[in-house]
Amino acid sequence: MKYYLPVFLIVLLALTGCVSSADYDRQRFFTVVAAGDTVHPINEGYLDEFIALGREIYAPTRDLISSGDLSFVNIEGPFMDDKRYIEKGGIVFANYPSDLDNLLWAGFNCFSLANNHSFDCGVAGVQNTLDLLDKKKSEPVHKNIMYAGLGRTPHEAVKFSVAVINNVRVAFFAYTARYNRPGRFCNDYSLKRGTDDLALAEGAQLKIVSVHHGEEFRHVPSADVVNNYRGLIDAGADLVLGHHPHVAQGVEKYGRGFIFYSLGNYAMGTVSKRHIKFNGRLYSMIVRVRYIKTGKSLYPESVEIFPLYSDNTQELVVGGNLLRRRRFVPEVLTGLFAQHVLESIELWSGQIPGNRTQFARKGDVLTVKL
Repeated sequence: MKYYLPVFLIVLLALTGCVSSADYDRQRFFTVVAAGDTVHPINEGYLDEFIALGREIYAPTRDLISSGDLSFVNIEGPFMDDKRYIEKGGIVFANYPSDLDNLLWAGFNCFSLANNHSFDCGVAGVQNTLDLLDKKKSEPVHKNIMYAGLGRTPHEAVKFSVAVINNVRVAFFAYTARYNRPGRFCNDYSLKRGTDDLALAEGAQLKIVSVHHGEEFRHVPSADVVNNYRGLIDAGADLVLGHHPHVAQGVEKYGRGFIFYSLGNYAMGTVSKRHIKFNGRLYSMIVRVRYIKTGKSLYPESVEIFPLYSDNTQELVVGGNLLRRRRFVPEVLTGLFAQHVLESIELWSGQIPGNRTQFARKGDVLTVKL
């Protein structure tokens, strides 16, 4: 039998130093942090640079990422270092396996594996990725790792993940749009499938849906994407985390949930300039949603948007001011650079038809008015 301290006693203990403020916050709150697309391709010619950087790739954002009870990122491609499957020509995204340790060190514990590069190394890449994650999950320190969207069989690929983290039962779903179809071992998205899956997770206190969808380098989602993501909230999702466009898109408070239409890139180890052709700006975001616990229910207490710049080829110039970047290392923006990107996110949010979300600034952070 579990015994819980009354709130007034927790407060008293915190004030007297017997319970830390961090422990008190964990008693009262559940926090979700989310970042976008991430890959460090072995065959891009930068492997030595990635290995030399190691954890430094994630060090500037570690405090923010690790502030979540659940911290999400999309893994754009399998974990694989077998050259037989990597050096086959064309675009192949394969992450160096040791980078998973770096991501875990940074604080991530929730991974989407469903995207258009999931099958870049075939069945062998799927197997290797899941074996690696299963092994990590078997370690007590990583027992709460969640991952979904990929499977050794089609049946396994469509399963969602459930875990109890900080006394909250979370259901996590990961999909990729059908036009991104990488193979039958990845979970294809449709609104019907998402709706049906959400209905199967009745006991979850928090339902998080990740979807790899949308047009690359476009800052405003299509009407189809908007309708689909709103449909997921209508079906019971609390958070919809979009990615694939590689640039930030708008944010919407819709019904009882929140939609982040595209988180953009988090840490992409490429030097592509394709975004220039589409007039896309490699602005991204890390979001943090904090829920207050009330019995078995969760209620949103705050939604914060932290601006990120993830361009490995161009410096950020705002009003004649230059931000010099460390290649492959994402950093949260501050000052006039942060304000510029946050203004853009507000603008793109307002261009989504029917989006009535209101925002407020708190320094270099954009908040959603609840």
